[in-house]
Amino acid sequence: MKSNYTKSCVQFKGRNVNAYSLIYLQYSPVLLQFAIAIIKDPSAANDIVTDVFEKLLQGDFDKMKGVKIFLFLTTYTACLAYQREKERDRRMANEIAYLAVAEVPSRYENTAGEERIELVKRLLEQIPQKCRLVCKLILAGLSTAEIAEKLGISKKTVQSHKEHAVKKLRELVFREANIF
Repeated sequence: MKSNYTKSCVQFKGRNVNAYSLIYLQYSPVLLQFAIAIIKDPSAANDIVTDVFEKLLQGDFDKMKGVKIFLFLTTYTACLAYQREKERDRRMANEIAYLAVAEVPSRYENTAGEERIELVKRLLEQIPQKCRLVCKLILAGLSTAEIAEKLGISKKTVQSHKEHAVKKLRELVFREANIF
């Protein structure tokens, strides 16, 4: 006698929508707890689990070894990608913030932190508009994914704007300090 899980998987591979619903009801709470345990962010974990089930629907059922394996591996991989993205965002925000408080050579080396922040704010206005907007959203605490959604652009484009902004800010800080 086949288990309910086995029957659901067989029916699901036959593209039975009711079987998908049963699998969703059975595994979404478990996957959500699994993702929360990894990334410690319930909202992001919920988004990840939703994306995993969307991928399940779009998957090639004939090549799929097991639905359960697919669900857990895909969730785990998505959680790792989320953590990498958060770390990249944190490093980029630190880099931008560092420019505001870093020791700037020449005429700015003895200025107070507030003056350096004002310097970076002024220099921020000199970088391209999209880069400036992305920087401001980073400093407001938004993630790459949130910025991409808010601006209607891809995550890769957001990353490119971040990198370009940091490069330009570095150049401007040193140019302002008469290094070039």
